[in-house]
Amino acid sequence: GPTAANAVGSTAGNVSGSARQVCSVAVDAEQASVEAAAGELVAVITATGCAWTAMAQDDWIRVTGGQSGDTSGEVHIAFDANASGARVGTVAIQSTADAVGTTITVAQAAATCQFDVGSTARTSPPLGGADSITVTLAGGPESCAWTAVSENPFIRLTAPLSGVGAGMVAFVVDPNPGAARSGTLVVAGQTIEITQAVGCTY
Repeated sequence: GPTAANAVGSTAGNVSGSARQVCSVAVDAEQASVEAAAGELVAVITATGCAWTAMAQDDWIRVTGGQSGDTSGEVHIAFDANASGARVGTVAIQSTADAVGTTITVAQAAATCQFDVGSTARTSPPLGGADSITVTLAGGPESCAWTAVSENPFIRLTAPLSGVGAGMVAFVVDPNPGAARSGTLVVAGQTIEITQAVGCTY
């Protein structure tokens, strides 16, 4: 939730006869740090002597409750899931007595890198051969990086051993000289098991 000290957003004096009414609008948190997943946060507005309105300034943020008031109240702020890099958006709290107002800043974390490598169980004929794995970026920014590692000597990576975003990993399975065997590749954090049938025996 929001983590910041109270901040006075606006003050103004309205004179009526001999009485002077002071307008004051404050928000309990000027800044909020949120995760990449969609969610909602609540900001508490303390207002004295004037009305106020709340309006999101970015298309991924929406004010879903407490859009305006003439006394203290709550503003409910919904934010969309982030499928890219870290971003910052704002909600403007505008008092009727002061054009400056105050702002709630929402800082959203970058999306977690997620990859799809298709089937994680593959077979290779006894004679082996060339094959490939397609890496698809399923979530996160285009800058998400991945690596490919073979955990068995009879499965040899040919290219590439790493990449950014989407890509393809090529490998070769050696001919099997004996009993059925299996090995693994670790590509973009996912383990792919390759099973090879028994080779020719004489």
